[in-house]
Amino acid sequence: MAFLLWVSEVAGVLHISIDDKHTFERIHNTLFICGCVYGCMVTALAVMSRSISGEWRRYDDMDFDVWQAKKAELQRVRDTIRAHGC
Repeated sequence: MAFLLWVSEVAGVLHISIDDKHTFERIHNTLFICGCVYGCMVTALAVMSRSISGEWRRYDDMDFDVWQAKKAELQRVRDTIRAHGC
């Protein structure tokens, strides 16, 4: 962006004060950083979404007998915890 400002000044198209140039660059850099942060957040959410989707796919692919065994094991653990007063 600074290069475009320099070219426009050399060509005589613009005459901008140094303070305005610094303000413009500060705003430009802030917007660029916001865009990078947004891109990273979108990428992280996409990766997390794929991970959660894969987990649900594994549940969907699980046989009913395996699911019942896991449910029974969970119930045994819960009963053990309740019996110990936790």
